[in-house]
Amino acid sequence: MRINHETYRRAATAAIFASIFHLVLTCVVFVLGYVVGDDATRVAAYSMVCGLPIWVILVLLFHQHRLERLEALEHEQLRSRADAAGSIFEFDENETALHGSRLKWMHRLLVPSISLAIALLYIGLGLWQRGVIEGRTLDPMSATSQAPGVRVAAVTSAGYGIGITAAIALVCFVVSWFLGGMSRQPAWRLLRAGATVTVGAALVNGALAVGYGFRVNGNAAVLEFLGHALPIYMMALGLEIGVAFILNLYTPRKPGEYPQPAFDSRILGLLAAPESVVKSINDAINYQFGFSVTSTWFYQLLSRQIVPLAGFMALLIVLLNCVAIVQPNEQGIVMSFERLARGGEVFSSGPILKWPWERVARYPVAEIHQVLVGTEAAADSTKDTEDTPILWDNTHALGKEELIIVGPDRLARTGDSNGDASSTLARSIAVVNAEVPVQFRVKEGVDAGGRPELLNYIDFVSGGWDQRERLIRHIATRAVNRHLASLSIDQVLGPERSRLSDDLRRLIQQDLDKWNAGIEIVFVGVAGIHPPTDVAASYQEVLSAQEMSQSLVQEARRLATERLSKAAGSAALARSIAAEIERLNAMNDSDPARVEQALRVERAVLAAGGEAARKILQARADRWTAQNGQLAASIRHGSSSLPYLAAPSFYQAKEYLAAMRRALAGRQLIIVPPGVEIRTNIDLKQDPTMINLTNIGAVTDAANEALKN
Repeated sequence: MRINHETYRRAATAAIFASIFHLVLTCVVFVLGYVVGDDATRVAAYSMVCGLPIWVILVLLFHQHRLERLEALEHEQLRSRADAAGSIFEFDENETALHGSRLKWMHRLLVPSISLAIALLYIGLGLWQRGVIEGRTLDPMSATSQAPGVRVAAVTSAGYGIGITAAIALVCFVVSWFLGGMSRQPAWRLLRAGATVTVGAALVNGALAVGYGFRVNGNAAVLEFLGHALPIYMMALGLEIGVAFILNLYTPRKPGEYPQPAFDSRILGLLAAPESVVKSINDAINYQFGFSVTSTWFYQLLSRQIVPLAGFMALLIVLLNCVAIVQPNEQGIVMSFERLARGGEVFSSGPILKWPWERVARYPVAEIHQVLVGTEAAADSTKDTEDTPILWDNTHALGKEELIIVGPDRLARTGDSNGDASSTLARSIAVVNAEVPVQFRVKEGVDAGGRPELLNYIDFVSGGWDQRERLIRHIATRAVNRHLASLSIDQVLGPERSRLSDDLRRLIQQDLDKWNAGIEIVFVGVAGIHPPTDVAASYQEVLSAQEMSQSLVQEARRLATERLSKAAGSAALARSIAAEIERLNAMNDSDPARVEQALRVERAVLAAGGEAARKILQARADRWTAQNGQLAASIRHGSSSLPYLAAPSFYQAKEYLAAMRRALAGRQLIIVPPGVEIRTNIDLKQDPTMINLTNIGAVTDAANEALKN
């Protein structure tokens, strides 16, 4: 590449843009550190501040190189003109090379001075930040007051830190490799110092991104470590620059050769330009084989791709081993060399950041497990029993069913005729078969002591799943046997059976809580409780007799309720009225309160509105009808005596005619004049419509004919 003023102008432009880019990123990291309140982020920002003077001096150096090249071009033009004109005056470049002299002064004095100042800045800021962190004490009024300590970002703010620092690290790595590629040109060799500054910023921001990733999962150890380590990193860079400054003083140089600036970190330069390390390896391989192996096309391909490929694969393996995924139905704990790490912290679903030597033990806490109580698992579990009806005298389970003792029935509990209930209770027991499925899962949250329930579940049994299932089944079996033994056979097989599920679930949960097992009982089924199949017929006979007895009792109660309701409107009113009648009958006839009690009974009967009230009201109505009728007749008779006293003959004639009119109503009336002889003919012929009592046979025939019709 031709070296002229344009070459240095491009380098100066790249340095200006890189310095502005570095300044913006430094401000972003500063703001992030103070917003989230993280010490490691603030120290990283201070380390990036130390790189700003490097970019400033690089801009000045490239600008001065550009001026020196322009000056050299002008001198060359003047010399060519003087030679062509044959001037008698000599041309002295040393007297007019002002920019060249200034450039030499900058490399000889300014660059070493700036290097020494940058070294002191790194060391000073590192010591200051370390003193701030190590000398800090927390709030003395706090219950957790301790010293010293590193302030870390809150978990809620760590997500923003991951995104910002990871993006800065990625961009800085890209820029550093771009600047490292430019620095391979001799004219742009100084850009290597800027590349080391940028790759240093990428390293610290990448470390912060990892720390924020751990902080998201509640682990602040990485950020605390960075809070202590980054000041040491700054002091180490300052010491390296100081050593390079001293070595540059004693390093021999050719005339016109400028030394590499001391602030160009050799260690960070390996990351900014790793091809220098690869070149040394290539020379060693060629020397061992005796010919240029590195010139072959295959090696050239490998040399270009193997390093990034191997690095990428190694980094990918490490990164994949640093992340574990916990499924939505799982919880996990981090184990380090088969011991609990991070204080036994329990992680829910999502990614977990861990060290490569750690592993995450996952437990399906949301999965429902089941154990069977009262029956053993069948050897042949493939038998189809879905089409078989579930009856007492049929097989309920594929495995062997166990007998469970329950208490006696109600009749046995009442004792014998002699009143010795204890002897009868001791002799009267019952057994049933039961298939009780118990479903459970791991508890969520923490116990009363603040310990995660998952750790209690793990510590419950030291063995595997078989031992844990066996112990849970034994605890559930004991609870079932103890509770059923306190109940009667009527309660187990009768209407109170619906309460067994909740009672058994509560009792099994209490027993497991005593063991601090970290297990939650979700469901306990009691659908499989039944008498043994060989005595099922006897149970059915007893139940049939009990059902018949209950049916008769219910029928009697129905009739009683019906009659009482008919008499008094409802059974309750009828019973209250009967109680009042009992009180009335208990009183003496001379008791003055008897009348009041009788009235109370009467009012109660009338208020009920039943059949008794209807009869009382009907009797009252009949009494008033008869009384009013007689009263009306008496009044009418009393009013008829007045006309008789006024005109006796007229009254008699009127009454006679009225009586005749009533007697002859509907009869044929023949009026004859006075003095006419009245003769009556009587026909003794039998009327066919009348019955002849002398002819009994005819009467019988007529009656039969009438019945037929």
